[in-house]
Amino acid sequence: MKDLFLRQSAILRNLVMSYRSGELGLNSLIQKVEGLRLVVDAPGEWDDEVFQVIVDLEQVNAAAMVGRRVLTRDEAVTVERQLLNLESLSQRLEVL
Repeated sequence: MKDLFLRQSAILRNLVMSYRSGELGLNSLIQKVEGLRLVVDAPGEWDDEVFQVIVDLEQVNAAAMVGRRVLTRDEAVTVERQLLNLESLSQRLEVL
């Protein structure tokens, strides 16, 4: 099980890096993180915490899509905060 968590942790970190580098859009990031969440059966509250990150990202994404615009500065800050949360959750996977 440890190997699965290590692989999924690496995938999660790569998704964050891909978003930051512009290789991955917010909508794709959300979809891929949700898919990863469904694969990982981590003990504790990990799943709930990832789900909350996804919900927060989806709210930002929906507002930008409805408005057919790029993210505002506040939205970009919210996304970055959630990316930091994903990185933290990724590190927690490595020690499970």
